[in-house]
Amino acid sequence: MFGRLKFHVPKLSSSSIDTGWRFGLLLSALLCVLPSLLPPALATDATGRLTGECRRDFKVALDIGHTLSQPGATSANGITEFHYNRRLAQAAHDELTKLGVLVVLSGADGGPLRLGERTRLAKAARADLFLSLHHDSVQPRYLSSWAVGGQMRSYSDVFRGYSVFVSGEGGQFPASLRFASLLGGSLLHAGLKPSLHHAEQIPGEGRPLLDARLGIYRFDQLVVLRTASMPAALLEAAVIVNREEEEQAQSPVFLQRLATAIARSVREYCSLTTEPPPRIGVGPTALPVTRARHAADRSWPVMPAPRPAP
Repeated sequence: MFGRLKFHVPKLSSSSIDTGWRFGLLLSALLCVLPSLLPPALATDATGRLTGECRRDFKVALDIGHTLSQPGATSANGITEFHYNRRLAQAAHDELTKLGVLVVLSGADGGPLRLGERTRLAKAARADLFLSLHHDSVQPRYLSSWAVGGQMRSYSDVFRGYSVFVSGEGGQFPASLRFASLLGGSLLHAGLKPSLHHAEQIPGEGRPLLDARLGIYRFDQLVVLRTASMPAALLEAAVIVNREEEEQAQSPVFLQRLATAIARSVREYCSLTTEPPPRIGVGPTALPVTRARHAADRSWPVMPAPRPAP
């Protein structure tokens, strides 16, 4: 019914075979190198849940950068950095408790709190990891002015992205760098990009860049890092003087991506830390420790973004 089928088999020249052989070698080499170019994957099961074991007594100290009276940077729309820091800490706290990680908070009420006191409180709370949460600005040379609600505000659309800092002082540098790498990888995995402007050789910057792909810097002079007795890192989550990035930072979707990335990196670090560190000269717990608290039981106010003054 179909008749006789005829097949044509093309003759391959030696040059075609040689080209195919070279392409195969190139593809094999690429497949070997590609995993090292991707963010570190977190161990998950078929549902996406993290699978590594984590000590039940593991605690992370979330430090809310700045205070109400010294609120840090001012965003392009006139909103304080402290507002964004506390908002992110609240979201990260919620994600961490979902993963079963104990959380201790410092600076939640916005009251006066010296830098060295933040790490002393974390030590008293027996925290195993310290993460200070901030939002970023740029050097004055990059700032321009625009009108917001009848007021002139400073902005810069030159830089955007996150930055992670660790200190080489304090004796916890290897562990701090390990966590910073997990954090940077988790942020990359969430689709965020690092900013490299802190490495620029200008006054106020020039920080040694340890990993450009993950956005990790070394900054030995940061008090909240060099005074920490446990592994510690500082995250600049976004450049809030960048008008587009601030708009993103106000988005619940962007906030959730940040908080989830932070929580997953802490949980992954916890799973790699099977033994608690030695406790030397540690007093009673000075900070509230929470695991899975209802939203109505939060010990700090939930503040909406303040509107710029008319």
